[in-house]
Amino acid sequence: MKKKVNPFWMALCILLSLAILGLCVFAGRGGTLYLQAEGDPQELVRYFFNSILAGEYGSAYACLSDYSSLGLENVPSSPSGRTLYEALRQSYAYSMPGESRVENLSAVQTVEFRYLDVKAVEQEIAERVEGITERLVADRDSAEIYDEEGRYQASFTDEVYATALAEVLENAEDYYTTATMDLSLSYSDGAWKMKTSPALFQALMGGV
Repeated sequence: MKKKVNPFWMALCILLSLAILGLCVFAGRGGTLYLQAEGDPQELVRYFFNSILAGEYGSAYACLSDYSSLGLENVPSSPSGRTLYEALRQSYAYSMPGESRVENLSAVQTVEFRYLDVKAVEQEIAERVEGITERLVADRDSAEIYDEEGRYQASFTDEVYATALAEVLENAEDYYTTATMDLSLSYSDGAWKMKTSPALFQALMGGV
């Protein structure tokens, strides 16, 4: 005696088979299909910032999904620029209050990042320039200060700026500030990657 096949279950089996076949084809063409992320995204964020603090920028950039470089490896050419940039790098510090908030293949990690407020430093330098200029002019021969047209020589203005910068950076901690930011991550190709944000850019550049 033959059993009758229920048309509903037959149709359902066909649909399921087609769905599975479709997933196999999609995975074959588009790479591995991930339904659940593995690993702790916070570890990637920690690795990124530790690499930044160590000056290992290639390792840091490898953590990003949207940029291959942030330009942090480009050291300013002028002596004063290098001094300020080094002070900025030395000011870097971070902490991560709380765990990553993971939802499927996305995550958010809150980071508190400390940096030297370059704008505040430049403002303080501007306020000190006049006094330093008067002090140096009083101790120098005019030929060391002015050019043939009576303007300050470039070497003299550079010295004034460098002197003001050195004085301000003696108390660099007074110009430290901390930014709180939420960094987004996504899971792809079996690994977490971090996205940059305006807040991250601004903090790494000293608020500029």
